[in-house]
Amino acid sequence: GIDLAVGMELFGQDESGETARVVVKELKGDEVVIDFNHPYAGKDLLFEVELTELRDADENEELTGVVVMPHTCGCGGHTRYEHGDGGCCGGAHHDEYGGGCCSRHH
Repeated sequence: GIDLAVGMELFGQDESGETARVVVKELKGDEVVIDFNHPYAGKDLLFEVELTELRDADENEELTGVVVMPHTCGCGGHTRYEHGDGGCCGGAHHDEYGGGCCSRHH
């Protein structure tokens, strides 16, 4: 029921239930060619960063080559603290780690 046009941006869900953004690239009769790439895919990006801390690798990081990131409660990614299942920090809060998103009782 949508009148499609080349360049149109559409949103839906992928197989895992996450929001998926697509762009209509081409219309071929009853077929529609869509692009699932991120809008910045293939573009040069410039970042400005500020180093706020510098430390030596610990023994395990030296051995494995895997850096243990400090706890930021960033959903997905490695954290120094284990929080169990249930999304970011298992839905728990833990002010003893300095607040952050987990202290907001999400």
